[in-house]
Amino acid sequence: MFRPDIAVEHMEEEIQSISMQLKAITQKGLLGKALAHEVSRYSLFDLSLMGGRFIQNTKYIPSPYLERVRPYLIEQFFGAQHRLMQLSHAKLFDRMTDPISDLESFRKYWEMVPQGSFVLDNQPIPHGEGKEALSHFYYYLLAAFIMFVMEEPGHPVGTPFPGKFTVHKRGKQYICYIRDKEKDVWHSICNYCPAIAEE
Repeated sequence: MFRPDIAVEHMEEEIQSISMQLKAITQKGLLGKALAHEVSRYSLFDLSLMGGRFIQNTKYIPSPYLERVRPYLIEQFFGAQHRLMQLSHAKLFDRMTDPISDLESFRKYWEMVPQGSFVLDNQPIPHGEGKEALSHFYYYLLAAFIMFVMEEPGHPVGTPFPGKFTVHKRGKQYICYIRDKEKDVWHSICNYCPAIAEE
């Protein structure tokens, strides 16, 4: 089972509790440390299972789009975890004393996460399926690191989307033309992304 330190029957309360603790943080470095701590609670076995499931799910993406997007999906999942833990081990979060830039969006994000963790393909996950919820929660932890600590878009620069759109950077600003297309998907990380939709 994922995160053996959390019993399935207490999954919802635990995710809610952690989310509210993270919501109270106001400094990037402290957030980075807290996120690294939460991510480190997942075992290597858990990460292997989630990674395998992640790769399995990409098989449903049609070719040739799959071949174009796969490297960016891998970077979003595996790359973010590697960067987070690398910064943590090097104790670089101690130097990050800047405040979180968009506290309003940040706090709304953590208000969304507990419910969003129990949604799969816009359908509620039965609360007995704790493995899926913890997998989603892991995804939200990594996205928070990228968007609120590193201030980068939730989807890596270069990520292609249907319609020949890509996430790109111009100067200091990240641009994503589909940034506002996800507003109807209340649990999407796009609603909290620092990228803007238009130049």
